[in-house]
Amino acid sequence: MSRQINDHRPSRIREAIELGATWSETAAALEIAPDAARFLLREWADRQHRLHRYGTERGDAHPEGLAEAEYTAVLALADLGDDETTTTAR
Repeated sequence: MSRQINDHRPSRIREAIELGATWSETAAALEIAPDAARFLLREWADRQHRLHRYGTERGDAHPEGLAEAEYTAVLALADLGDDETTTTAR
């Protein structure tokens, strides 16, 4: 069960940041440092992007993972400051 929760943690981090939470708030909820939370998100995004590229190269009609635009958007979230939200960054 712990592994299942941890497997979904990066997508929950993404969701929290996209909904307006700060990195400080998100990291505090996970009891980790903001940079550790960013690392989890970037690592997840990299895996998802590789998965999408692999599916595309295989010719999958609907490859799983993050396409280039989604991948870029997730990496932009990781560039927000500790106390910056998606709404304040605009």
